[in-house]
Amino acid sequence: MQRNVRIYDYVDIHVPELEKMYQKRLRTYNAMGYHIKFAQEQTNLIYDYESYKAEMQKDIFSASKDIKIMSPSVTEKGVERFIKTLATDTALIQVHVKQSQMKYLKSLKTKGAEVISHAKIDQHFVIIDSKIIWYGNMNVLGNNTANSLFLRLESSVIVNEIQEALFNKAASQCD
Repeated sequence: MQRNVRIYDYVDIHVPELEKMYQKRLRTYNAMGYHIKFAQEQTNLIYDYESYKAEMQKDIFSASKDIKIMSPSVTEKGVERFIKTLATDTALIQVHVKQSQMKYLKSLKTKGAEVISHAKIDQHFVIIDSKIIWYGNMNVLGNNTANSLFLRLESSVIVNEIQEALFNKAASQCD
């Protein structure tokens, strides 16, 4: 019986359809109990709605520079939940949302967050200190389902590539 399976998978964040297909594959990998081997270490980098909270909170507590969030949909409850994870004022917070979601962000603004509205965004992620990214279909400022997942990667190279691609795309769609 084979115990190890090696899968090489790729995500293209530049093409929304391909990114959605990747999100579906990620859910399947998680459901099958697969673990990701990253930098020669086997670790579980896929988090569901229940398991991501404690790990992300550790990352947010340790943030010393900045926290960048891209969240297409926002709820008042989601914003309140996120604010509870903020224990420090040392990190700058930048939130990217659809223009239609601005009404829910007053409490984040009072915490000093910079809020940037966009005509259209589709991706969900949290970037911490330009070295950690939580990427997937989990919405830290809104509602989630049992199928919501995050992939946590610690790599400034990957973070820089994603920031360059997504923030440049989002900036071109700013109102």
